[in-house]
Amino acid sequence: MSGRPTHGLTHTPEYRAWHSMKQRCLNPNCIRWDKYGARGITICQKWLDSFEAFLADMGKRPSPDHSIDRVDNDGNYEPGNCRWATRSEQQRNKGGYRADHKLPRGIEHWTNNDRDRAIRIARENIRSAHKSGAENGNAKLTAEKADELRRFKSTHPNIGLVDLGKQFGVGKETARKIIKGLAWT
Repeated sequence: MSGRPTHGLTHTPEYRAWHSMKQRCLNPNCIRWDKYGARGITICQKWLDSFEAFLADMGKRPSPDHSIDRVDNDGNYEPGNCRWATRSEQQRNKGGYRADHKLPRGIEHWTNNDRDRAIRIARENIRSAHKSGAENGNAKLTAEKADELRRFKSTHPNIGLVDLGKQFGVGKETARKIIKGLAWT
């Protein structure tokens, strides 16, 4: 026997989840070792010995949004403690912060209690990370060209955004943002 897998499933997301789980728990050189193997998180012998056993217990991943999750974050990878979960389900199930950390986690986190503020802050963070207009070093326009685009649109109100963008060398979404005052203001 060659020791090679015979199940033909090595390129499946379930196999990758199984392989990654083993790396986190067994390989001290794995980047995530400190949160798993170093903490004493282990894998049941049945799953260690066989991907097929893992797949039989866990079943297929319900969707591309799901990955393996331990119900008890301090428990091991074993049939009674594992499930396929979405990222948001896993975030709610995360372990706590350090003992000296003051921020709550999971359902108690402020973002769950003040959605409007969370959305506003997220938008501000996105805006500051993705600068527009002159602050963007990759910008295709100058402030003068953006003003020219606006003037052109006002004198040619029937021109479509695609054609307007082509005329100024930008995409239709950039042209729309300039006209609406969301970029190059």
